[in-house]
Amino acid sequence: GSAEFMTRARRLRKGLGGGMRQAGVLAAAGVYALDNHLGQFTKDQVNAKRLAEGLAKVPGLKVDANAVETNIVMVGVDSSTPLGAAGILKALEARGVHGVALPDGRLRFVTHLGVDEADIDLVLQIVGEFLANVGT
Repeated sequence: GSAEFMTRARRLRKGLGGGMRQAGVLAAAGVYALDNHLGQFTKDQVNAKRLAEGLAKVPGLKVDANAVETNIVMVGVDSSTPLGAAGILKALEARGVHGVALPDGRLRFVTHLGVDEADIDLVLQIVGEFLANVGT
């Protein structure tokens, strides 16, 4: 084919994952998780729902706990909150709570094998106390 056709074909191939040389390694991790941690997925989802329900009660945060169907919790930050998502996350990380501040001003938290019920309780305590002290 023409140079233009080949360039377009390469771009499409990579866009569909054809440029992933280590895809087998990633697939092996997924197979291992399915073989050894299938029950953990349910625990992670329960913990995520619990985290969402708790964060929904914290003034300055907006969480739709009913929308949580996986182990990912998306948290809106009220515009009246002084620090915004990035500032809140930086302060929480200094207290041992990790997540991701998204460009749209939301926070994302993920539960996983290393997070249990006691960790959820601790996170809710840390977040609640922190936001109460910054004057949301």
